[in-house]
Amino acid sequence: MSPALSSRGGRDVPYIPQMIGSSISGFLELVIFHPIDTIGKRLINHRGSIFEPSKPFSQGVDSLLGVMFRDAYTKRSDSKAWAIRAYASLFPGFPWAVVYKVSQRTYQFGGHPLVTSHLKKQYGGWFAEIFGERHYKTVLRAASGAIIGAGEVMFLPLDATPVGSSLPSHFFSTWTEPPSRSSNLFALYRGASWTAIRNTTGCFALFGAAAATKDLVFQLEDPSHANTFEIFASAVVGAIASIIVGGPFDVIKVRAQAAPVEQPVKGTHVLRTLIRNEGYRAVYKGMGPKLLVAAPKVTFSMFMSAKLGPLVAQYVEGRT
Repeated sequence: MSPALSSRGGRDVPYIPQMIGSSISGFLELVIFHPIDTIGKRLINHRGSIFEPSKPFSQGVDSLLGVMFRDAYTKRSDSKAWAIRAYASLFPGFPWAVVYKVSQRTYQFGGHPLVTSHLKKQYGGWFAEIFGERHYKTVLRAASGAIIGAGEVMFLPLDATPVGSSLPSHFFSTWTEPPSRSSNLFALYRGASWTAIRNTTGCFALFGAAAATKDLVFQLEDPSHANTFEIFASAVVGAIASIIVGGPFDVIKVRAQAAPVEQPVKGTHVLRTLIRNEGYRAVYKGMGPKLLVAAPKVTFSMFMSAKLGPLVAQYVEGRT
């Protein structure tokens, strides 16, 4: 049986079902949050007032729906089919988004149990000797998260596209065009070192804080033996911790990626310029919106991955 997380009661979840559960959680996250992200970007990019005091409220609502759904609303017919087209319009670049998000979540939450299992077999005694038998599993999961985060840099080309970032969605005219349409492979890996630092520290905090919550708050001897509420609460804490810890590095990465392709800048230069011109607090720019938007996504995927893995395993066992 392949290594994996454990459900409550100590029953192991095979590795492959855990991977499948993580993939499903990534897809569900995309289906739920992608329309919200699209609406947010369209409202941010809209210039001018939507609700004006001199105009009727109904006209403001009409303008709001026009901004949200664009041509699907402005060119609507009397048929009910326009509602379906309006909802579909909230998924620009969806196929590329599926590739990015499903791959990312499968790697994160499906790969983490495998790394944890390997570290436990190879270095479990060393961790137990240093951190104690009671808490070493928590540190082990945090260390596994750091390793997972370091490897996540492989997804940077997808993250550099509008599918994985906040660039305008019209960057791609069709989803069939490759992410490197307007830049070479090296340009897509700009900011890779800072991305690796961000992902390493962020995933260390994500899995470490989640495991610590189960260990220190819920007093679980094994962080994997958690019930539904404990899994959800620990996912919330882990998501918030990962964003706070990785936030400063994310600011540097985004600014390095935003530089012109012809004039690349180093992350150290971005950091020095940022602190000199905007002060030390600037490294936490956008932290509020990140916590409001990104934390629910990470919480959702982490929670659903932990719950779907055992369900997939039970289904597979029932079929065999």
